[in-house]
Amino acid sequence: MGGIKMKQRYDSYKPSGIDWIGEIPEHWQRTRIKYNISRSAAGVWGEDPKGDENDIICFRIADFDYSHGNICLDKIISRNIDTKQLIGRHANQGDLLIEKSGGGEVTPVGRVVMCNYSGDATYTNFIHGISLKDSIDSKFMLYYFNMLYSNKINLLFFNQTTGLQNLQVGDYLSQTIYIPNITEQKSIVFWLDKKCVEIDAAIEKVNKEIALLDELKQSEISRVVTRGLNPDVPLRPSGIDWIGDIPSQWRVIKLKYAMDLINGRAYLQPELQANGKYRILRVGNFFTNDAWYYSDMELEADKYCENGDLLYAWSASIGPYIWQDEKVIFHYQIWKVNLKPFMDLKYSYYLLDVLTNVKKNDMHGSAMQHLTMENMNNSTIVCPPLVEQEAIVLYLDKKCSEIDVLKAKLTSKLEALKKLRQSIISEVVTGKRKVV
Repeated sequence: MGGIKMKQRYDSYKPSGIDWIGEIPEHWQRTRIKYNISRSAAGVWGEDPKGDENDIICFRIADFDYSHGNICLDKIISRNIDTKQLIGRHANQGDLLIEKSGGGEVTPVGRVVMCNYSGDATYTNFIHGISLKDSIDSKFMLYYFNMLYSNKINLLFFNQTTGLQNLQVGDYLSQTIYIPNITEQKSIVFWLDKKCVEIDAAIEKVNKEIALLDELKQSEISRVVTRGLNPDVPLRPSGIDWIGDIPSQWRVIKLKYAMDLINGRAYLQPELQANGKYRILRVGNFFTNDAWYYSDMELEADKYCENGDLLYAWSASIGPYIWQDEKVIFHYQIWKVNLKPFMDLKYSYYLLDVLTNVKKNDMHGSAMQHLTMENMNNSTIVCPPLVEQEAIVLYLDKKCSEIDVLKAKLTSKLEALKKLRQSIISEVVTGKRKVV
């Protein structure tokens, strides 16, 4: 990636009157976002496709490709929407689509992409679409929205009800902004496009390196868990397609004979509270950073998990996890895994990790995939002698740790590149850096 030259500044600046922006170039003009909009409308969801003239492409939040600032066209769907409902709601190429409902703790509502589809299309009721006047370049405004989001200005304009974040679009679009003339906007866009392509190429390279490390780690876990550490040991057919030959002294058994899967507990809204004796462990709490629920419920002993328990999320983000915290209630989308005496805890974790990848074809559900307990219980697994399980764990812990250190360095590099990209966009669209 080409180096970033020392910042150039404009000749003169003036106060913007906006604390988080500070000074802006003297010749940039004060306006409001809404004054530069020719069409503004929330979307509509309609009905399932019927194969008639009212079927139309309908963009969803799931189609937003935030890394490229446009629509991912691979999995777009159609909806059946009456022509009267479509008035003012067509998504034209170059329009900006704003996420007005949805979001989450990590990615709050308010992200914006540009429509890159040339055909007839609309968008869902979770999206607000705008067309811009000739006074402002669409790509410049896309970069500007990107800057607003990275500076968390969207957080000042949303409310949250029943877990759903809603952007107050009218207020958001009423913000005061300062912009150069259209010629300078286009020059800025040209420069930013070129610079972002360079940074994006570097980001893609690091992402590929991380993916290769993930693949290497998964491959090594799978190899050692199913074949052991001794390459010269006598082998025999396992009778399991995805495993092949195994050391001759290893057993082949059903999972249910090696581990007991215990269902978690569903809960009702009245049972939840802002604070309480127990946290309720949901899938999102150990795979992502979801907010915690609490309760004072006193349950049967097997509905709690404690430090060191092996768990398995069977819905949404599927896979094993070793709980390493205080006693909590675990949600029904999680199984607690109780092991037979001949199964090592960490080996069982690695084995379930491998089995999860094998089970991808057995998963059910379109919106949220899941595995059934019956399917897991009847899975055929390998069972080495306990002493070999312990040796495998020692080897894999060391090997995985080495790979994780390399991945952490790459992840740090990736975050630095993303921050650089964001910093450059913010500096340029607010006039802190002169590029034309």
